[in-house]
Amino acid sequence: GRLEEELGRLAAQMRGMDVEALMAALTRCESDQTTLEARRLVLEEQVLTLNTEILALRARLQHEADEALHKISALQAVHAAATDSMSNTSAHLQRALHQLKSSLVGVLAAVDVRKLVGECL
Repeated sequence: GRLEEELGRLAAQMRGMDVEALMAALTRCESDQTTLEARRLVLEEQVLTLNTEILALRARLQHEADEALHKISALQAVHAAATDSMSNTSAHLQRALHQLKSSLVGVLAAVDVRKLVGECL
């Protein structure tokens, strides 16, 4: 029935066609398909290589970022220690200066300035 009609129509269409040209076109299509498949395999390999390189770069960048954060933390600790040290030194110097002033006032109070000036003159 229906299948026979389709086959008849196909046979009628093929009578006017160059079967050798069709076979050559089919061979070219198969060759192109083989070439495309080979290219696809090469591209897949390149994608895998690039993905591997990307992962390696990410790991290296992460390592460098971790090292940088570690160095920043160390510098912050040094800065905090230096700030504390400067603050303590400043307070110590202020106390020492205050003691020196007190001592000087005490020494000057004990010296009879009029007598000292008289001796100098």
